[in-house]
Amino acid sequence: MREQEVLNCLDTLGKLPWPRSALGQVWMAVQAKIPSLQKSSGSLLGRDSLMLLDSLLPAVAELSPEMIDLNKQNIDGISLLGRRFVNSDTSKQLMQRYLAENNNLTSLTGTEVASLGQLLCGLTPTQWTSLVTRPVFQDTLADHLSRLDCSVAEDVRSHLSALLLAFYGPDTDTWTASDLLSTGWLAASLPPSSLSLLSPHAMEGLSPLAMKHLTWDRLAALGHLHLAALSPHTASFIRKEQLLPYTPSSKRRAIRAAGGESPQVKDIMEDIEADMAARDQDDEQEDASTTEKDSSGKAEPDVASERSRSGSLESSTDSGEPETTTAGVDKAGVTAATLLVAVWLAAVNYWKTSSGGV
Repeated sequence: MREQEVLNCLDTLGKLPWPRSALGQVWMAVQAKIPSLQKSSGSLLGRDSLMLLDSLLPAVAELSPEMIDLNKQNIDGISLLGRRFVNSDTSKQLMQRYLAENNNLTSLTGTEVASLGQLLCGLTPTQWTSLVTRPVFQDTLADHLSRLDCSVAEDVRSHLSALLLAFYGPDTDTWTASDLLSTGWLAASLPPSSLSLLSPHAMEGLSPLAMKHLTWDRLAALGHLHLAALSPHTASFIRKEQLLPYTPSSKRRAIRAAGGESPQVKDIMEDIEADMAARDQDDEQEDASTTEKDSSGKAEPDVASERSRSGSLESSTDSGEPETTTAGVDKAGVTAATLLVAVWLAAVNYWKTSSGGV
């Protein structure tokens, strides 16, 4: 195709749902035909060019990042890129360029957060805490931040979980499914103690991306009722390493039930079942041994107490003091009651006799 023909078709090429593996080849073919899109041209891709390229933007960002205009004035064009997933190295490179070219901003606005989108994954831990403030976080959470797919360090998780708990409340047992759904992947930043308090009924709101980013200790904090309430799509995002080294049998059954016919879940569970079933038996034997020790340990004090009680009774008998026992008290009570009944019957008979005489 000639240059003009490719230019005429560029809008169509940028709207086709190319497979991820083909994006790079398509972008390089387009570049080869259009000199203005080549690095040697020295021109930057602004809003109009980015709109035309659209579905090809991940390849543009990864193969030709220096050609993208990251000036704040081009925020509309940048927002098109922010909607697309790019790898972590690319997002970091573009995000740092954006901050540098716009005078190292002290904080991001809601518009910037909404437009930068997936590029925000390129923020450093320090930048997450300083640039994403509480007001901006709350304004952009449901519609923008929750839709990201970022792998962040533990200190960033702590910052984001603090913002979540400040927004929805620290008592996660009151969170609803819609609350949890609105947090998206950010639910994976909650500490284990907060995750364990979630209501099982709210777990249908846990997003697949949140499951993807849950660490082992966070997934372990969820009970079998939590896991059984997961949606099948969310359960299909469980990874083998999240279940290692050991997951109790009750939780494994819950994951199988939630995953349904998901081939990923079935393969993972079958792969780990043999090793974990052996671990189940070891744990059961250990529990039985512990129970036996506890029961044998409790028997001795009981015997000692019985001996002590018997000794005290014998000493009281030997000393000539009246033996006071529960049985004795009960017998005295019965005797007194019998005497009262006899007196009452005698009184009734006397009354009848007196009345008949009259």
